[in-house]
Amino acid sequence: MVDMSMSMFSYGMLEVNRLAGRQLPVDGGFDDEGNLTKEPGVIEKNRRILPMGYWKGSGMSIVLDMIATLLSDGASVAEVTQDNSDEYGISQIFIAIEVDKLIDGPTRDAKLQRIMDYVTTAERADENQAIRLPGHEFTTLLAENRRNGITVDDSVWAKIQAL
Repeated sequence: MVDMSMSMFSYGMLEVNRLAGRQLPVDGGFDDEGNLTKEPGVIEKNRRILPMGYWKGSGMSIVLDMIATLLSDGASVAEVTQDNSDEYGISQIFIAIEVDKLIDGPTRDAKLQRIMDYVTTAERADENQAIRLPGHEFTTLLAENRRNGITVDDSVWAKIQAL
């Protein structure tokens, strides 16, 4: 069982450290001036917390490797790393969820739009740098690839042709 927040520290852990008068062991968010900080009280107040990383990112990676290995009966990261000189035979899984069976379209769209608006209107460290959502360039890239073909590095293409 894995139970973790999607942020570097849960707000409960921020509170525990603040009440104990301790700084965080690593930077957990930004202060009001946009500098990284280990001060839990500052992060609790301004809510500029970092996303998960370090041990949480590693833990999530390990759990996802376990899930992919078991669901695909494929090679784990350990197997690929220890048994192969190159990354092949790796585990891959694809999960398709028909969201419309779980939630109606207008509710789905409203929920997704709220998330996108929340993310893209967040305070930016650099006002000249736009906030981007995952996959935001995909539609443009897909259209370009369909129009012009997929760009492949010349050295990679030479290796493919040599096979």
